[in-house]
Amino acid sequence: MGHQPHLVSVVGALLALAGPMPGDEQIVPPWFVHPAGTHQGWDFSDLAERPPPEPPYPPDAGVINPFGRPAMTIGGDGATGVASYQGRPTCWNLVPGSTMTFTIPNVGIPAPTITWLQITYWSSVDTRPRIALTGSSEIASWDVPVGPPGSGWRWNGSIHVSEFCLPLLIASLMPAPDDAPYIDRAVIDTICVFDDDPPAGDRATPEPEPCGDDVNGGCDDLPTQFELVTPGTPISGTAWAAAGRRDTDWYEVVIDEPAHLHWAASTRFPATLRILDDACPPNVLAVAHTNVGPVGGHGATFAPDLPPGTYRLFIAPGSSAGPILDGLPCDAGMNDYAASVSVLPSLIAPPPNDACDEPVDIVAGATAFTTLDADTDGLPHTSCQFDGQTYHDIWFRYVATCDGTLTLSTCNDAAYDTDLVVYAPDAPCPPDDAFVLGCNDDAPGCAGFTSEVTVPVECDAAYLLRVGGWGATDQGEGVLTLTCTGEACTGCPCAWDLDGDCVVGPADLAILLANWGRPYDAGDLGELLADLGCAG
Repeated sequence: MGHQPHLVSVVGALLALAGPMPGDEQIVPPWFVHPAGTHQGWDFSDLAERPPPEPPYPPDAGVINPFGRPAMTIGGDGATGVASYQGRPTCWNLVPGSTMTFTIPNVGIPAPTITWLQITYWSSVDTRPRIALTGSSEIASWDVPVGPPGSGWRWNGSIHVSEFCLPLLIASLMPAPDDAPYIDRAVIDTICVFDDDPPAGDRATPEPEPCGDDVNGGCDDLPTQFELVTPGTPISGTAWAAAGRRDTDWYEVVIDEPAHLHWAASTRFPATLRILDDACPPNVLAVAHTNVGPVGGHGATFAPDLPPGTYRLFIAPGSSAGPILDGLPCDAGMNDYAASVSVLPSLIAPPPNDACDEPVDIVAGATAFTTLDADTDGLPHTSCQFDGQTYHDIWFRYVATCDGTLTLSTCNDAAYDTDLVVYAPDAPCPPDDAFVLGCNDDAPGCAGFTSEVTVPVECDAAYLLRVGGWGATDQGEGVLTLTCTGEACTGCPCAWDLDGDCVVGPADLAILLANWGRPYDAGDLGELLADLGCAG
């Protein structure tokens, strides 16, 4: 590699003593951990041991830096260290006008630098703190919620490049306007690119083929061939393009829980990166291209909110203009790449009725719902719109309180493109086409591609209801309104028996008040009170 020998030996000794591993809210740089790289993390756990502020704070969540001692200081109008906030221990509250500054020693040479900055934060305006990084430009960033559910905590990752490796890298976080964020964790990885080789870390897994061979050609090969990789793994590989052909490398990764998937690479040639599903031909979930800037080629792509399953990671010579099929023979000396795959746990619990065989009982009226982080366990149906599939589906069970028709509606009352399906009584899980009573994607006169469907129902029969999205990325929150129109069931003559127990009482009043103004109002309250005590 041509690195300075004393740097390699110093870092090698440090690696033998301590090797940080990525935490639940870290993604792994392609060079993790490279002899010319640094790694430092703060989770502020020492706030529990001593009262703030007593900066500078050294890293307390793992560090490898042979060039000096990293530190964090608080400046400006100051900040408050707190024992816990919204379920997270030991974090800093940055008041307006305050600054959190990290100083990262480095070798100090005229060479390009890549910096990855990862922070876990809480914001009242869902905006990450402003980032200032000496002499650098931000080329990519991602921002996603992390748990616990509803807590407001978010994770942000950003990649910065600069033309010079400074002896002291200075990164600062400052509150966005009208915000006072809490910072729970910060991780900073850097590498100064000493020569033309892509920075593969010494933990990298070699690609299982030399340049010129093709043993992981994925969907481009018959039979298909994929190389299984573990999340948190850097990869070292090669690629080529000559005589109208190119080497395509396909990797496969399995995630067990809802998660965000990150795929990054540093290359010596222009390359295309893709995150794909497990079909052939595949559906593209995210794409990026390495650039030709001051750090050679570097690119990263991010696919958020994925359900558990198998995914493919693709890298090949290419650019935003299309595939590169020539000019990169194996003897070009520019064939190497370093890559990494990371999984960032969603930490958002799926809805309780995510599974078909665990539906939530529902009654007439309006019910708030969410399909966020729900998977898709129902089948597509030939009678339903688009591709027949209802994505990110959740399930309800409704017992009819009338002989007539049941109308399900998210019309004008959901924040995403919804799908609705109603199944006949005694439907198995998952129901097939034979049990579909009705389905709808876009209802006339309903904004935002919301839905409405009406089906015939019979008294006391139990119907399975499915609520989801039009496409693979459509999920969100809304209100599902059920209306049973027809003759009331014998034995339950009370119109205001909202919970279907044949008695109008406190439980029905609670349902009405919980949905006040949607669809009930003051006149409905009078009618319910007049029927109070009515029994079948």
